[in-house]
Amino acid sequence: EIAEIVSKNPPMPVPGQLNPLPLVNTPLEGDQVLPLLPPLPELPPLRREVTCPSCQANFVVTDMMRSQLECPICSEKFNL
Repeated sequence: EIAEIVSKNPPMPVPGQLNPLPLVNTPLEGDQVLPLLPPLPELPPLRREVTCPSCQANFVVTDMMRSQLECPICSEKFNL
């Protein structure tokens, strides 16, 4: 059944037989021309400074998903 369906269709083109479609950089008639977008701002550094509530030590945390932390100085556990 599949062979019958395939035989009714025209043969598939060989790679390279079809010409590539032209790229159109100009708007078509009646299309609106959109203004260029401004450049995106730089991403902020993915780190934040934390102060231990127990010993007041300052250190940097790079895991933005972290909600609880253990102080590397006094081992106090606290919520961010």
